[in-house]
Amino acid sequence: MKKNKLIIILTLNLFFLTNCDKEVKSEVTKNESQIKTQELTKNEEIGRLTFTKEAYKLLENFSQRKNEIKEKLKTLSKEEANKLYKEYSNENNNFFIKNELGYILTDSFFTEEEKKQNEETGILIELSEEECEKTNAILKKYDLKLYGNGVYFELFPNSYSFYYDIFKNYVTDDYKEFLELKLQEADRPFSDENGFAISLQEIGDRIVAWEKFLEKYPNSDIKDYDPINLFTYRMEYIIGINDVPIKDRGAFKTFSTIPPEKEKEFERFMKKYPNSPTVEGIKYFLENYENSDIQVLTYQKLMKLE
Repeated sequence: MKKNKLIIILTLNLFFLTNCDKEVKSEVTKNESQIKTQELTKNEEIGRLTFTKEAYKLLENFSQRKNEIKEKLKTLSKEEANKLYKEYSNENNNFFIKNELGYILTDSFFTEEEKKQNEETGILIELSEEECEKTNAILKKYDLKLYGNGVYFELFPNSYSFYYDIFKNYVTDDYKEFLELKLQEADRPFSDENGFAISLQEIGDRIVAWEKFLEKYPNSDIKDYDPINLFTYRMEYIIGINDVPIKDRGAFKTFSTIPPEKEKEFERFMKKYPNSPTVEGIKYFLENYENSDIQVLTYQKLMKLE
């Protein structure tokens, strides 16, 4: 399947949620309710997708493991719960890759003719919306969901509150607040294939939220386990690498002028958050934006703020 350029990414950070990221229609929900336990003993055909017996077994293992974690948390201290969060999330990140569940689930995405076409032309065949919906009707049983645009897929817990709901009452305050911020980000990804999916102001406010978190918990080890994308946010906020559709994104951005809306937002940010370390990066950009190497220079400047 790797040759078909079908990518299965197992992560909690998401970005391009399109065709498959739609509510399962009432008819699909009805079909889901008819899924019986005995399906574990047979293959389930969904268009070009096959849920094999092996896949069902792995999905059941995933669900059982989640329940075991919930019970174990009741016996742990907050510090021990922190450790378990890292172990469990890392375990889940590796679960599908280790067991090759992604390839098991998608083994029949393409016909032999389509596989040949993919290899010869590089043109990717998309799954239909119906195939995505029916797939998610089954995955929902296991608190999982397939996101993607019909070609590239990400397999996530069904709800972005998956880890937060499990661990919020057991971990230390820094871990809880970290998961809350991650939850807010996941509910509203900052960009997609069409550019920024949220306003420049919201990106700026997210920067400050993470800066305040780091100031409040300077010794928290969670940031070492799951790095905060503060640098990425700052680069996007100031330079805006992904603020245009994918097809229009170039290697480097240059500026002859500063868009009025960007300049207005910078003024708001610096007035509202004068003590933010990001202000230094904004001022540097405003003073040097006409330089043809401004993207590289800004990158170097922001790296010093890390």
